[in-house]
Amino acid sequence: MREAPTRCPKCGSGNIIGYEGEWECMDCGYKFRTEQISVNRRYAIQERTPRPTQKSRSLKRIFALILAFMIVFSFGLILGYGAGLSNVYTKTLTITKTVTMSYTISQTITTSLFTETSQATTETAHQTSKTSTTAKVYTTTTGYGFGNELEIWNIKKGETIIINGGKLALTVADVKVSNFYIIKFVDNYCEYQSDENYKFVLVYVKVDNLYKREMPFPSLWDMIVVTDKGYEYEWKPSVGTETSCSSKIEDLKGYLCETYVESLRPGESATKCYLFEIKEDHQPITLKFLVPEQYPKPDKLIIVTIG
Repeated sequence: MREAPTRCPKCGSGNIIGYEGEWECMDCGYKFRTEQISVNRRYAIQERTPRPTQKSRSLKRIFALILAFMIVFSFGLILGYGAGLSNVYTKTLTITKTVTMSYTISQTITTSLFTETSQATTETAHQTSKTSTTAKVYTTTTGYGFGNELEIWNIKKGETIIINGGKLALTVADVKVSNFYIIKFVDNYCEYQSDENYKFVLVYVKVDNLYKREMPFPSLWDMIVVTDKGYEYEWKPSVGTETSCSSKIEDLKGYLCETYVESLRPGESATKCYLFEIKEDHQPITLKFLVPEQYPKPDKLIIVTIG
């Protein structure tokens, strides 16, 4: 037996009337039958009914996913740690390197050797030539410079030393003695004459830029010339008296002396002239000057035999 509805299934109003199984809501006008209500109720009840089997399966699936995630995450951590150790080891090998800088100046010496060969009644002398290379290291460490250790280099005119951490090569290329010298200016050349009873010493210092960037010409400090009389003469930017100027160097007498050199491009070399005025009866024997280096590299005291 069908139960009579008490409320409208659409709006919930209790103001309904029915005839032969068909009902109508007097408030919203919705018409319905009692079979429709029975079906709707049946399906609604079935949908709400929980299924223990499906729930347990869902829990198992979630647990399996969590377990798989934990395993993958742990495995990733192990791989990452191993890769990190490998990276550190590789970087150490890449960064670590040994740089050897040598300030050794090599000279090649050829000597003659005589070997005597003795046979039954004949004695013959054979001359052979042997070439050997000997290395000279001119550096010794003694005392202190401007806050650093001081290296003392004893070299001869024409020999080369390396300065500025291997970026520059310095050579005392030549030393000239004269009563006249010439300086080149922008548009002309000017000649200078020594004072009475004096003469000039012109020291030519050549510098090669070994670095990949432009480098300034090095500053050489406390440059002096020591003579055979034991006197010391300091370097002066300009000495003597100007006598004449010309646009052609051929019109003047004396040695050309370039005193203004600023910088050198990579692979470029330049020569700067340093002027001294000494007594006429003195002879230059030794040149001394200081090359300041960046800390903690020791400064260099250069002692050049020129006489």
